Amino acid sequence: MSLASSKNRRWALLPLLSSGALLTACPAVAFAQSAPAAEAQTDGQGQSEIVVTAQKREQRLIDVPAAVTALTASSLTTSNQSRLRDFFGSVPGFQVAPSPGGGGQQTLAIRGVSSGAFANPTVGIMIDEVPFGASTYDFSPDVDPSDLQRIEVLRGPQGTLYGANSMGGLVKFVTVDPSTAGFSGRAEAGINTIAHGDGVGYAFRGGLNLPLSDNLAVRVSGFTRKDPGYIDNITTGQSDVNDITTSGGLASALWKPSESFSIKLSALYQHVIADGSGEEVRGPGLSDYQQNYILNTGQSESTTQSYSAVINAELGGIDITSATAYSHFEKTAVQDYTNIAPWGGLAQSLFGAPGAPSRFDAEVKRVTQEVRASFATGEILDWLVGGFFSDEDTPIRQRISGQDASGTLVGDTITFDIPFKYREFAVFADPTLNLSDRFSIQFGARHSWTRSIFDEVVEGGALFPTPLVLPAITKKDRIFTYLVTPQFKVNRDLMIYGRVATGYRPGRSNSFNSDPTVPRAAEADTTTNYELGIKGEVADMLTFDASFFHIDWKKLQITLISTSNGLAYTSNAARAKSQGAEVSATLRPGAGMTLSGWVSYNDAKLTEGVVNSATFAPTGAQLPFNAKFTANLAADKSFEISDDLSITLGATFGHVGKRQGTFVATAARGQYPSFNKLDLRMGVNYGTWALNIYARNIGDSHGVLGGGPGSFPATAYSHLQPRSFGASLSKTF
Repeated sequence: MSLASSKNRRWALLPLLSSGALLTACPAVAFAQSAPAAEAQTDGQGQSEIVVTAQKREQRLIDVPAAVTALTASSLTTSNQSRLRDFFGSVPGFQVAPSPGGGGQQTLAIRGVSSGAFANPTVGIMIDEVPFGASTYDFSPDVDPSDLQRIEVLRGPQGTLYGANSMGGLVKFVTVDPSTAGFSGRAEAGINTIAHGDGVGYAFRGGLNLPLSDNLAVRVSGFTRKDPGYIDNITTGQSDVNDITTSGGLASALWKPSESFSIKLSALYQHVIADGSGEEVRGPGLSDYQQNYILNTGQSESTTQSYSAVINAELGGIDITSATAYSHFEKTAVQDYTNIAPWGGLAQSLFGAPGAPSRFDAEVKRVTQEVRASFATGEILDWLVGGFFSDEDTPIRQRISGQDASGTLVGDTITFDIPFKYREFAVFADPTLNLSDRFSIQFGARHSWTRSIFDEVVEGGALFPTPLVLPAITKKDRIFTYLVTPQFKVNRDLMIYGRVATGYRPGRSNSFNSDPTVPRAAEADTTTNYELGIKGEVADMLTFDASFFHIDWKKLQITLISTSNGLAYTSNAARAKSQGAEVSATLRPGAGMTLSGWVSYNDAKLTEGVVNSATFAPTGAQLPFNAKFTANLAADKSFEISDDLSITLGATFGHVGKRQGTFVATAARGQYPSFNKLDLRMGVNYGTWALNIYARNIGDSHGVLGGGPGSFPATAYSHLQPRSFGASLSKTF
């Protein structure tokens, strides 16, 4: 049949041109940040300290020999910063690039380590002890901060402790533990508005801690929020199409019958419904905050679930942790392919239909198990050893159809069914050699055995009345990562460290490309980070953190185009480096004043590029989504009116430098100019009541975050959220 000709088969696979197959449809000291630092603890001398678990053990942030940012969840909720794209500017070297297409997908990059949209992730995601998302596709959840205690962002490769995909860094969502100390709770209600839209948003959050006995406590929390839309669709005549409604909750139980044994059970659930896509489309007849998608496209829906059981036990001087977890992520998105060749023309010729919607469905089901032990052998050597297992199932489906003017589907042009499975087993050791009270050397090694199974790809629809079946691919790898970190403590509150650390991400399948001359799958690529840092605190007034780094990226996975059939595939065809410095400080001069700020310089570029007939990534090209220069300055002043009443005023200024988009066939990559952002806030605390008022992006900056060439469609761009005002009232009890 002519429709199944070789030429049409090339057309049929054009959605794969972004290397990624069907995701074209988806859419150390406490340093300065727009939100206050993470929850503090108090030492025996009354000193407030920030405690994190970045190295899978509780440590003061000032003692962690790595670059780590900790953000409090409470500070994010009071200003309605509930998504990564809302607060990425609070972290040096961190970028979030939303991908247009109605699916809410976003690419995370830390220190410039990104090969572009729709690639395997380079930033790992953890929810407590649960690795989240797929190792072979980039799904980054937005966990509402109402269920969290803090968010930790680790900068630089973390492959030894956290395994696959943490080659640029790691984002760790830390939930609140139940407590047997007593009954407590919190309730919050808020409203907000966004410029260029007419709707009013809301947020309701609440949580309770319930001690059931001296050794058993449960905690439950829930929330619902609506973010109003501000994008108008000139084709359908609908206004403010990009409303987003999110709801969910967290339930956890902690049983601690003795100081040497505890069990924590957790269940997190969040559901997101987007009534329309949030990007703008550029073109004739379109202006800012507009798009021209056909009826019944732009919607998306996603569900995030994470369940875990964590057992901690102390046996004869050995602390043992077992973390068993299951996570499930689902996403559905409907995108307009009418103006993406050849789909609009095929819908017209095959069905006489003027529209070509694409429906994308994906899910990630993942089971993980980690067992680790920490112990000391004498006074000189501390150990952390363990084993890890992960099993992932990631089925992806897409259909591109014809749609008539009424919004009715009249037939499928093409359908895809691409199943992916990934399995990993690893053993790791992280010993620390304590050569003196001040000088120690941390070593680390991890050996991972991975197995990627790319089952048969089935393509059907009108273009393939007899389904086309491409053969399955199985790929096995052995990957070794390591770290060496010498650390010298000048005194309790001043530390200098060096760090050599590595990371990796699994190779990507080319199972959808029938060209026998291209590799069936790309190899894993790796990063090696060389870093020198200093952290310190002076007289309880000044904290500072500086790090200088150089990252080598080898076997970089990049999208190429087959010269025989014009289809995309992924190959290890480039090398890159990222080098720079991050300097931050927080000053508390007294009288309720806090001044903080950071600057980050990051030069991330290809050192061995690729230029051919369909891929333009020359040597020296800037890596996608990397800003060479970013900065953040914040000032807060509190006024104690009485014993019960206090007022806080604050402002944060952020700058993000110019960036470029995903590598494409020509030099015409997406160009994202630099932008500035100013936020204002005020808090009134009266006893157990708190009123918070905020104005975000007060100058209504129209900063570009993602999109353009390399996106679907190439004329769509995602922007910074416009100016918004809001207020929230909360009570603790």
